[in-house]
Formats: sequence, structure tokens, C-alpha cells
Amino acid sequence: MSGHSKWNKIKRKKDKTDGARAKVFTKIGREIAVAAKSNPDPNTNSKLADAIIALPSGCGTLEELLEIITWKQLGLYLKPIVILNINGFYDPLLERLQRAIDGHFMRAEHQAIWQVATTAQEAVELLYTTPLWSKDVRRFAAL
Repeated sequence: MSGHSKWNKIKRKKDKTDGARAKVFTKIGREIAVAAKSNPDPNTNSKLADAIIALPSGCGTLEELLEIITWKQLGLYLKPIVILNINGFYDPLLERLQRAIDGHFMRAEHQAIWQVATTAQEAVELLYTTPLWSKDVRRFAAL
């Protein structure tokens, strides 16, 4: 995104709580933490995050994405989850999640847990437009 006027004022700094495993950028008074690798404490990324964007990646990212979807389903994580589905990378996962909903293994309401973007710009826009998940979700978390 170099050269894009929106990102010209980004400053790079290290976040003390995530050490060498994260890069933190400050833009208009907000911090966006980018986890470079899995953190030894998997809860740290979700505690620091204002939102989650799942980029196309390997098994670790897939595991963390499904874990945070489960946490949101249970009302343990309430912030936006965006799946960046570049070139249809996540199509099989999205089809599997839809099949779980169709088969009544997940409630239809849970489909609103995640948002899907096909471009980085759309993913960032979804961070700002997706409402927080209500704590009331706990009332329909159990089957």
C-alpha cells in the first residue's frame, strides 16, 4: 500500500507486550497489531486486537481462525473477524461453515460472526463498519 495517501502517516514501533513477535503501526491515534508469527501465548493476539483479519496462509492461521470464530460464537471474543478471501483461497472453508449451518451444527445467527473480503481495502473497511458482537450471544451459544 505504499504511496496510498491513507497510509502515509504510519509510524513503526515495537509493542512491549508482544515483543519481537509483532509489529505495531500507529495511525490517527489507533494501533494495528500485525502478528508476524504465532505467539507462545495464543490469547495475547486476541487480547491486543481490535479486530482479526485472516490472510491466506497455512495450518496455524486456519487453527487460530477457527479458534477465534469459536470464541466469538461463545461470546468470549466480541470484535470483528474478517476473512480475506483472495483468489477464493478460503472458499472451501466458507463452504464447510455454510454446510455446518445448513446441517444445523451451527445456528444461522452464527454466520454473522465473520465477514468476508476479497481485497485488502475491503477488509480494512469491514474493520470499521462491522458492529461488535453482543455479549447476549451467550444465550444462544449452546444448542
